[in-house]
Amino acid sequence: MLEALKHASDLLNTLKLFGVEEAPAMLKASNAAPERCMAQAHTSLDFFGFHGNKWRNKPWFSAGLERLWRRGGKVRFLVVDDLDELQRSEYAALIRRWPNTFEVRLMPYPALFRLVFINNDRLVFGHYGADVILEDGVNAAGWLSPHLIIHCGTTWSLGVPFRQYFEQKWEAGRRLLPDATIADPSESDSQVQRREFG
Repeated sequence: MLEALKHASDLLNTLKLFGVEEAPAMLKASNAAPERCMAQAHTSLDFFGFHGNKWRNKPWFSAGLERLWRRGGKVRFLVVDDLDELQRSEYAALIRRWPNTFEVRLMPYPALFRLVFINNDRLVFGHYGADVILEDGVNAAGWLSPHLIIHCGTTWSLGVPFRQYFEQKWEAGRRLLPDATIADPSESDSQVQRREFG
């Protein structure tokens, strides 16, 4: 019994070294839930994942973008480059409404896990597990999966390498433009702006 307690204590201490603050068993109704992440964002929020369906067309997401816009904050979404026309148009509308606050880039490969960086000091990490289909046909795997909430400021924080990973993928991502087209990776920002605004 004492050995098991010591092992558990050692495990908890090691998790704290990695920056782990919380480990919700399910995304739904936890501090890792998208709505709560957005509410905690005061300066920035970065998302890496499939399509951002839990975020994109929700009133609380638009309210959060408005709040961050007023504060000069930034929200960046890095999603898989297989968005359908509706998803692209919804993202494009958000980009047009908050052009200096919201940006979307597309990656050519599937996301194996979800990353959400909040104010550059917290990371919500979850992996995409097996599909769990609810009665209404909704894929609930994301809502039912366990997550980690990680403080990024500790020496051995897992947030540090995941932040570097995100930034590398962000730089390689193709930018979704306000007209729902995709910028060529070779185009500079000034070339894109000329194309956008004539």
